[in-house]
Order: sequence, then C-alpha cells, then structure tokens
Amino acid sequence: MRKSVELVKDDLPIARDAGTELSGFESRLPEHDADARELRFARRWLVVIYAMILGMVALGGVTRLTGSGLSMVAWEPTRVLPPLNETEWAEELARYRSSPQGRESNAWMELDDFRRIFAWEYAHRLAGRLLGVVTFVPLLVLTWRRRLPRGKLGAGWALLALGGLQGALGWWMVKSGLVDRPEVDHFRLAAHLTLAFFAAHVALFLAIRWGANAAATPNPSRGLRVSTWVALVFVCAQVVWGALVAGKRAGLSAPTFPDFFGRYAPSAVLGDAPRWLEDPLALHYVHRVIALALVANATALVAQTWSTPRLRRSALGVLAALFVQIGVGAWVVLAYVPTGAAVLHQVVGFGVVSHLVAFATRAGVLGRPSSVARTRGEPAM
Repeated sequence: MRKSVELVKDDLPIARDAGTELSGFESRLPEHDADARELRFARRWLVVIYAMILGMVALGGVTRLTGSGLSMVAWEPTRVLPPLNETEWAEELARYRSSPQGRESNAWMELDDFRRIFAWEYAHRLAGRLLGVVTFVPLLVLTWRRRLPRGKLGAGWALLALGGLQGALGWWMVKSGLVDRPEVDHFRLAAHLTLAFFAAHVALFLAIRWGANAAATPNPSRGLRVSTWVALVFVCAQVVWGALVAGKRAGLSAPTFPDFFGRYAPSAVLGDAPRWLEDPLALHYVHRVIALALVANATALVAQTWSTPRLRRSALGVLAALFVQIGVGAWVVLAYVPTGAAVLHQVVGFGVVSHLVAFATRAGVLGRPSSVARTRGEPAM
C-alpha cells in the first residue's frame, strides 16, 4: 500500500499538467500541509512589511513637516546609536551648522532645539534599518527551508532589493539639501515617496495573490480591465503629484476650497504660461484635478461591478477612501497645513492606493493566478 501511495505522489506533477483535479488528495499529504504553513507564514510576513512601510511613510511625513529631514548630514547606513554624551551632541550640531539649512534657516538653534529635529530623522532612519532586518531574516529562513516555489522566493528577494534601493534613494534626496540650498529637491522627494508606496503595495499584492483561490478569481471584462488600469495610472500620478506638492509646500499656495481664490478655470487661476512642475499653485491645481478624475473613475468601477457583490464592496471601498482623502485634503489647505492633518492626508492617500490595488487583484486585473495554481487551491507566481 505504501508503495502505491509513493507512485501516486511521484505522478502528481504529471497529473497537474494534465489538468487533473487532485487537490483533495494532495491536501492530505504531509508535505502539502508543510507547504501551506510556509505560505501562511510568508503572507503574514508580507503584511508586516506592508504595515511597517506605512509606518515609515507616516514617520517620514512628520520628519518632513517638522523640518527634520536634513538634521543628519552624514550617510551612515550601519549606525544604530544616537549621540550618547554632550561631546558627541556638540559634534553632531557642529556638522549640522555647516550645512545650508543649519547656516541659513536654523542658525538660531541651540542644542535642545537641534535634539528635537534630530530625533525625528534618527527615528526615520532607524525604522528603515529595522524594516531591512524584518525583510531579510524571514526571507533567508524561507529560502533555506525551500518550501516555497522559486517564483515566490524571487519576488521576496526583489522586494528586499527595493528596500535597499529606497534607502539609497533617501540619501540621494537628502544630499540635494546639503549642497547649496536648505531644502531637498522636490523631484527627488517624489521619487523617494513613490518608491515607498510601490514597495508597500508590491507586498500587499503578493499577500493577497498568494492567498487567493484561483478558481474563485473572476475573469474581468475588457471594460473593467480598462477602467481599473486607468484608475491605477491616475493613482500613481496622484502619488507623484502629492509628493511634488509637499516638496514645494504648495498646499499653502491656495488656502481655499473647492475654489482657488474664487476661481476654477486653469487660465483664470494660473495665467497663460504656468510652469506645471515648478509653480506651487500649478502643482496644487493639478493635484486637485487628478483627485476629481479618480472619483469619476472609481464611480465607474462601482457601476461596472454592481452585479458582483464582492467586487462591488471593494469598489465602494475605493470610492469611500477617496471621499475621505478629499475631505482631509480640504482640512489641510483650509487650516494652512497643520502637521497632524498633513500626515493624516498622506496616510489616507496610502489607504486609497491599498484599496485600489486590493480591488484590482481580487478582480483578476492584476496578476491573475495560473491554471496550475487552481489544482492546488493557491496561486502560483
């Protein structure tokens, strides 16, 4: 009897290729149970990475809004400890005073003032290193156990590489404020924030996809595919534009809502030849227009999925998140960009992207599982 079972096990790959439904039998095999446990562990690990990046985004927002991002003027990727005594603090402050921001904008700062801004940037960098450890160590364990398919492991290593790139990009951004001006380049800030959003939502996408039932994943219509991809393009553009707005402090350029000082038309608001990527008011205007386009697009997604309750709920989640985001955005500009409201705006924006990525994955628009995965009840890479 044992021999016959072994023969059946050996034949499983052939049976899968032939499309034979063996999921019920295979689920009783000990190695399948181990694989399932490993997959659950991997999905939880991805969710932790996603949540930690969200925390990093919020912490980065506080760091930027408090003017703390240029307080550490050296790139020390292995540094863990802050200054531990008065001598070390004095040396750190002297280095800061040699930077453009320390000389021009914050020359008045004493040591206690400097400690406050240093704490935010230090916490942001330390959180990034902790995220690197949380990504690397479980990935190393998963690779050593060899329970996950190569494609899934490859995705994990790619995610780790994105984290390393994000750290390098963060320093590239900071360097732009250490040369001849006391602020970072708004394009580099946009690159840094956009990559953070991208890495987090790669983790979210993988966590959802690896737990999906391929047989239950719908085959979306062409219209739904187009609408979803348009929404994804718009939301990517909005992340970039939001970062540009933040980098140029463009939220202060029009403290009125929904109008711009009583006007709406681009020519009336911006004049004849606006500098679309440099002028704070132009950046602010485009940011609001993209938000309206996203609302229209999300409304179309709700209409297209109305007859499918599961997808309809997901599309309604996208639309609801957008309305919350617009409300918080109005609060930000009307209150002259208070730190708490501005950070909340960034976090809710992160939530909008998450809702849309989850919708696109569940709708089968992003990464539809292969037919091989259907025989095992799990998606394949």
